[in-house]
Amino acid sequence: MLHISDIEKKWKNNPEPQFVKDVRENIKKSFSRLEFIEEGHKYFVHNDDGSTITLPSVSHICHQFEPHVDWDEIAERKANKMGIPTQDLKRQWRENNLRSTSNGTKTHLFGEAYMYFFQGRPDLMPQVIKDTQYEDGFLIPYGKKEEAIAQFYQDLYYIDNIYPVMAEAQIYTGIENGINFKQNYSGTFDMLFAFQIKGEWKLAIYDWKTNAALDNSYNRDKLNMLLYPFSHLVNESFSIYTIQLSCYQIGIQQLGYEIADRKIIWLKEDGTYEKFSVENVTNELKKVLS
Repeated sequence: MLHISDIEKKWKNNPEPQFVKDVRENIKKSFSRLEFIEEGHKYFVHNDDGSTITLPSVSHICHQFEPHVDWDEIAERKANKMGIPTQDLKRQWRENNLRSTSNGTKTHLFGEAYMYFFQGRPDLMPQVIKDTQYEDGFLIPYGKKEEAIAQFYQDLYYIDNIYPVMAEAQIYTGIENGINFKQNYSGTFDMLFAFQIKGEWKLAIYDWKTNAALDNSYNRDKLNMLLYPFSHLVNESFSIYTIQLSCYQIGIQQLGYEIADRKIIWLKEDGTYEKFSVENVTNELKKVLS
């Protein structure tokens, strides 16, 4: 495991560039009007005149491109096949969803804490993680997916040309001098990094994913695709996340930065992770949202 002394040594030998500091502060300032309410997953923008605008989330935007599925019909058909009441099956689904959501939230919170730890700022970690998992300079993972997060940063530790900018970056469209769609939106992504290519600074958006699987073999076999303009993408989690990361990219691009990489970091049950670069679909999004 990394120790805070390892982190301090890394940044002493390879100090954070001013560009990284400036990007972090610019993003915080540019989206300072945004308020996120965890309960109900709601975003609000507060204007100077005292008015408040409610914005849909990135997830809401992404789900617009999914074909309608009659889950009631599917539940009834599957329950009959299993020989159980439909309501019992729906309850099982609900329980599994709550368990998955709760575990995913805890894992993401640990991921947020590790970004601050990796920046050498354990004081900024969420208090619940700091109180229970930060001990003697170590940030201790609980569970396999948290081990995968720790391994991700352990691997990143040995790369000198990439810098962590911020965790839990919040964006929205329609900021002053930014992109203004017919349907503006807001969202939060897990990690923003900065790196140099041939002397030019670029940004990278990374997002943790804790799904059991990213693909859908049934929809791939049946060629069940998303709706226009993403009818070239299979209806599966990987495709939705592809759209999701481009939504975030548009938010950051409003500030004049170039996003050169978008990655899903898939945290697996065995304590390992996989990185997947995803397609840039910002042009398609801009056309359909404008």
